[in-house]
Amino acid sequence: DEAEKEFGEIGADAGLAKVALERGDLEGAIAAADKAGDNGYAQAVKGEALIKSGELEKAEASLAAAASAEIPEWQQSEAVNSQGRLAQANGDIDKAVEQYAKAQSLDQYNVEALSNEGAAYRERGGEKDLVLAKETLEKASAIRPDEMTNLMLQQVKTELEEANDIKKGELIKSLINDLSKRHEELK
Repeated sequence: DEAEKEFGEIGADAGLAKVALERGDLEGAIAAADKAGDNGYAQAVKGEALIKSGELEKAEASLAAAASAEIPEWQQSEAVNSQGRLAQANGDIDKAVEQYAKAQSLDQYNVEALSNEGAAYRERGGEKDLVLAKETLEKASAIRPDEMTNLMLQQVKTELEEANDIKKGELIKSLINDLSKRHEELK
């Protein structure tokens, strides 16, 4: 409420859009961003609200405008992070990972981008991806501990342990089969 009052008094529609987005008022965020015109940060906030609303095509246009706008790097980082979320929502995990890494390079404290990158690696699902997810989530947690990031990190660690257990089981099964073959040959 205090932030809304302050942004309202100075006519900062982009700030009002962000406050509405944080509150979950997606329509309010979009309306405030539209009122801000071509403000790059407002377009980034609008893009995120559109993603959450399921309007992915509109979000893409808004985020493209935000990413090319002359805005501070931390705001550009948020826009690029949202482009990563859009790519991930469209099933392009490789592009999502690329965007999250770019967002993190623009703002090294963008923990959300790191967490999203970790989630994308996890979604990709390969064993190497799980290791990358673990490393990325550990980095995010070291910058700013967060309950959701820590929960995801624990899930990734569990999945890695399960993958290792499966590999060990397969190795044991292979060794037993090999020993059985040798035993039969010696008879």
